[in-house]
Amino acid sequence: GPVLVAAALSAFLWNFLFIPPRFTFHIYTFSDLLMVIMFFIIALIGGTFTARLRSREMADRLRERQATALYSLVKDIIHAESAEDIWQTSVRHIGELFSARIACFPIDEHGEIAHLPLPMSTFIPQSEAWIIASQTLHNRTPGQFPTKPSNGSSQIFYPLLTAGGAVGVIGLQFDNPPDDEQEGLIQTLTHQTAIALEREVLRKD
Repeated sequence: GPVLVAAALSAFLWNFLFIPPRFTFHIYTFSDLLMVIMFFIIALIGGTFTARLRSREMADRLRERQATALYSLVKDIIHAESAEDIWQTSVRHIGELFSARIACFPIDEHGEIAHLPLPMSTFIPQSEAWIIASQTLHNRTPGQFPTKPSNGSSQIFYPLLTAGGAVGVIGLQFDNPPDDEQEGLIQTLTHQTAIALEREVLRKD
């Protein structure tokens, strides 16, 4: 990988610049060969530790970002006074966090999603995408609407599920598809939205 390439390049540069005859890649003595090998090993070990440290820092930052996003969403949802406020809060938080446009579909009395998204939605899916959203509700798994490569955007629909059942579907339109870590955070946030919506329904009942 990149660490191995960097270590090899460092060893070659050390040989080229400092081991006589300088400015050549020739190695004439066994001690110089050992020096180049040791330099390569040290550079490889240092690069490996640096890469691991960077990966750990990135993971820590991701966990901090997830915790902050979850706390911010839950804090605002707690103060929501209606289902409309909950939807609005989710649109704002999820949309800003992932630079995505949001479509909100509540379910009706027949357990089906509405044909048009709620007014606070920031995009309106095509009719073909609505079919994917409806299938998402019944399949209980996220569904992606296939877009043309020239379009560059991606639409993914997530069912809002709780222990008591489904309460709706939320669609996200991305300019760039989310990676696995972002996908996990999205599902965590949508699950919190679903719990809040279910709580609001029970409160009204």
